[in-house]
Amino acid sequence: MRLVFCISLIILVTSSGCGTPREPVNGSQLTAAQKHRIEDSVKHFVLDVAHDVSQEGPTAWRRHFADSPAFFMAVNGHLVFPNSQSATEGIQNFAHTVQHIDLHGEMTFA
Repeated sequence: MRLVFCISLIILVTSSGCGTPREPVNGSQLTAAQKHRIEDSVKHFVLDVAHDVSQEGPTAWRRHFADSPAFFMAVNGHLVFPNSQSATEGIQNFAHTVQHIDLHGEMTFA
């Protein structure tokens, strides 16, 4: 169960939008430079989250999630956290079972 939760949080962190809503963008409309900037931004975000969680523990995830009424988390089509408060509670509960995590990995873009 802990592994599933951890993986769910990692998926959320690497795929969630933490800012304001934006218009959808068709990838084929982007220039090579725009795609590179987006990929670079995502890589930096993932590395920042991995660093923070590895250094500070699971509770560091919280500051990387949007604290807004629009926040939710779904994994593989299933609603995991319906709102920001439930995400905070889930992270706190998870932190009681796992005090330290080392996140490592690579990101590749197709």
